[in-house]
Amino acid sequence: MALRPAAWAAKQIASLQHLSGGRVLLGVGSGGSVHGDAAWRAVGISYAERAQRTDATLEILPSLVEGKPTNVNGEVITLSPSARTAARSPRSSAGPTSKLPAPPRRR
Repeated sequence: MALRPAAWAAKQIASLQHLSGGRVLLGVGSGGSVHGDAAWRAVGISYAERAQRTDATLEILPSLVEGKPTNVNGEVITLSPSARTAARSPRSSAGPTSKLPAPPRRR
């Protein structure tokens, strides 16, 4: 989740929810270091930021998937069509964050 823009991930999840009749069960990880931090640097993201980025995305993801107006980096966006989501119980060690880190710049 740390490598994907939240709105992009939410749109994909909403599409899967729609196609599956609301049966999507999302498993999320913050990424590992199997290749060290070089792979993360290659996409412009610090390996140390991965948990914070994942937590920030998970905080806003349900609202985006449900089609609710959501503040993403100071811009309110609404994805349509919305999808139903199950009751959520986020599990995070870092707690909620107030701002989603900016996505990496493409070169």
